[in-house]
Amino acid sequence: MLYLFCGIVFIIGLIAIKTEKKVFNPLTLFCIMWSSILFSSTLQLYSLYKGDDRTYRLMMIGIATFIIGYYLARLLIGNKRLVIGKKRKSVIEYSLNYQLLYILLIISLLFYLKDLITVFSRLVTGGSLADIQVLVQGTDNLYNRSGIENAIRLLIINPFGWAIIPILAVDIWMGRKDKKLLLLTGILMISRILTTGGRAAFLNFAIYFIVVFFFTGQSKRQRISDTVKNNVKKNKKIFRVMMVLSVVLLGYMTYSRAGEGALKTIYFDFAMEPYLCGVWMDVVNSKSIVGYGMISLSGFIFPVLYLVKNLLRFPTMPTYYQELFDLTLSLDTEWKWVGARVYANAYVSAFWFLYSDFRMIGIIVGMLIYGFISRLVYNNTKMMANQKNVCIYALYYIGVFYTFVRFQFTSTEYAMAIIFVALLAYRKKTIYLPEETHVQ
Repeated sequence: MLYLFCGIVFIIGLIAIKTEKKVFNPLTLFCIMWSSILFSSTLQLYSLYKGDDRTYRLMMIGIATFIIGYYLARLLIGNKRLVIGKKRKSVIEYSLNYQLLYILLIISLLFYLKDLITVFSRLVTGGSLADIQVLVQGTDNLYNRSGIENAIRLLIINPFGWAIIPILAVDIWMGRKDKKLLLLTGILMISRILTTGGRAAFLNFAIYFIVVFFFTGQSKRQRISDTVKNNVKKNKKIFRVMMVLSVVLLGYMTYSRAGEGALKTIYFDFAMEPYLCGVWMDVVNSKSIVGYGMISLSGFIFPVLYLVKNLLRFPTMPTYYQELFDLTLSLDTEWKWVGARVYANAYVSAFWFLYSDFRMIGIIVGMLIYGFISRLVYNNTKMMANQKNVCIYALYYIGVFYTFVRFQFTSTEYAMAIIFVALLAYRKKTIYLPEETHVQ
């Protein structure tokens, strides 16, 4: 039954390439990735433990409801937005707020400079990036930060660090290819890699770089200038070269971190989710924890509670929310055995967060809504592929990709990065065309 399900889901992902007109649509990504994860987990390579039947059943339900939600949005809304009546037709253009980005980049680099000093002192004494990552994910206060510094990082530096990478990718393919933005963002990315010990910043940029390229000059609702079209053609060679370099560099970073066990590490990254999710579901059940949406949407809730707590000088967070928040933190700090002599953290998947909020109903309703919204975001970007929409879609797409780790909206930096891009990163300019009565 499981293998049949995986086959059907994989085929749906392939069909979506044709029906959605682009390879990099959320349905194809979700279906191919999750059918592969479920199938790979059953192989039990490298002594991987297999998940229980309950976990597989819940994941299959979640995958199915995501697909249903996606096609429900396609059925109800299709590829058009209905606007009936007399209105002034307009074309909306967006341009980056470069001055704001320069300021935030410089501020961010000053904060990272302090961390880099600590990292270099560790590396000089024989440490490695893998050691740095373990320390960051653990309970040790590696960087010895003050309360004010933590607040600035939480509300500004970390969200901006997430937002600036897709912004740069959009600027490279659709903007003015600003050299100062490229240089400062490149330094920031390297700083994040060194201070976290992980490859996420570079991996994210590679994905953004590809996704944005395939949206360049593809708007159905706006005329793209000949200059942009010529740039797309001219940059195809650059794109291929950059992709080869990205694969080589990412492979090197993976090998330098995992050595000869690189293939094993990649396999566990995309196969241990059913088992690890089941282990943490047992933890939730044993503690009778129900999040009521506060776990899955913690990325939006936590900053609000954090500001209220500090502005009104409350001694602590609300007790129940603090318990939920500590539980999600333990996903990164507590390591579980996932195979013989192999232990891991974090990779519980998006389904665990939805399960922790409302159990099976949370998975069904949550994934239905997530699939529905995925189609809306994708369709809006396909129809109006301006810089802002493409940037938001790139962020959303990476969130769908990371469902094998977590439900990304539980991350404060990710949630606030989307808000930053939507409200602050771009300036809007509306060009009005002659009035006419029309139906879109």
